[in-house]
Formats: sequence, C-alpha cells, structure tokens
Amino acid sequence: MSTWDRDLPHHLNQLLRAGNDTSDLEQDPIRFPHRWPQGPDREVVAVISALLSYGRVASIGNAITSVLLRMGPTPSQAALRDSESAAVARFDGFVHRVTRGIDVARVWLGLGSILRRYGTIGSAMAEWT
Repeated sequence: MSTWDRDLPHHLNQLLRAGNDTSDLEQDPIRFPHRWPQGPDREVVAVISALLSYGRVASIGNAITSVLLRMGPTPSQAALRDSESAAVARFDGFVHRVTRGIDVARVWLGLGSILRRYGTIGSAMAEWT
C-alpha cells in the first residue's frame, strides 16, 4: 500500500471539514437563496444569484440585494404572474457591470415559463437530463 493510499482517508476528512466551514458564507452569494425555504422561491433566487455572481464581492451582494427587492417576498409567484411589460418595468434601471434590467427581465420571464410548465426548476432539470 502506498503512502497516498494510507493518507487518503486523512486528506478526504480534511476536505470534508473545510467544506463544512460556514465562516465565509456571509460573503458568498449562496447566502441569498438560503433565506427562502426549499422550493420554487429558493430556486428562482438561486438562479438569479448565480447569474449575477461575477465581479467584486461587494458589488455582487449589492446587485443581488437590489434584484431581490424588486422580486418581492415570493419570487416564484411574481415570476409566474409577470407579463413581459411588468417584468421589464420591475427591473427597469437595474445595472450590474454588463447586466442590465432587460437582461434580468428576460431570465425572469424564462423562469416564469419554466415554473408554469414544470412547477419547479428542479423538476424541469430532472426532465431535461
């Protein structure tokens, strides 16, 4: 048995412990979806958060916070209800680096369409694989 084989469990346990460290969570964009319970609202927030997660950390947090305020307390329900003009108005004036409100509105409308057809984004992903 090689040294690597003998040390592998030790190294894997170190990785597991490091992965469970939540001290950096307050700076990570994943903190935003975790504010909602499991379900369509969390999924919508997760997709939008992921798409805006580029650039400086502070800028990312500000951008996601701005979009969340525009989404309202139940993002999935709002995405289901919004017409094209309502979505464009909802995100009008939003800017994060190269992403504009119209870009977010298009994703928002797409998420609403997915939710109407599949019920959840997770269900859509499961069917698409």
